[in-house]
Amino acid sequence: MAAKIHAKERSWAKQGIKFRGRPLTYEVYLVARERVQGGCCAVCSRNFGLFAKGAEAADHDHKTGEFRGVLCAKKTGCNLAIIGRYERGQVRNLTAKAIRAAQRYLTSPPARMIS
Repeated sequence: MAAKIHAKERSWAKQGIKFRGRPLTYEVYLVARERVQGGCCAVCSRNFGLFAKGAEAADHDHKTGEFRGVLCAKKTGCNLAIIGRYERGQVRNLTAKAIRAAQRYLTSPPARMIS
C-alpha cells in the first residue's frame, strides 16, 4: 500500500523544494518545525501556535531548491520581509537585529541539524 501524500508535499514538489536531494516530505518538515525549531519561526522565534493557519512556510534556497527551515510567512513575515529582502540585497529598511538574524539563519539553517 502506497504512503499517503500530504497536500503540502505536492506544493513543495511543484516549487522544487528538496531535502538532501530528494523531495521534501511532511515528516521532515515537522521534524524541522517541532524538534529542531521548537514550534517557532527560525528567524524571529515567534511561536507558530500564535499564527493563523497557513501563516508559516517551508523556506528554501531558490537557486538549489534545498529546504532550510520553517518561517512565518505572511507579507510581514520573516520569509518575505526579512530573508527575501536580505537575499535580494534590499537591507536598507531592515533593522540591525533583523540583518543579524538573517545572517545567522542563512549561515546555519535548521534543516542542517536533522539527522
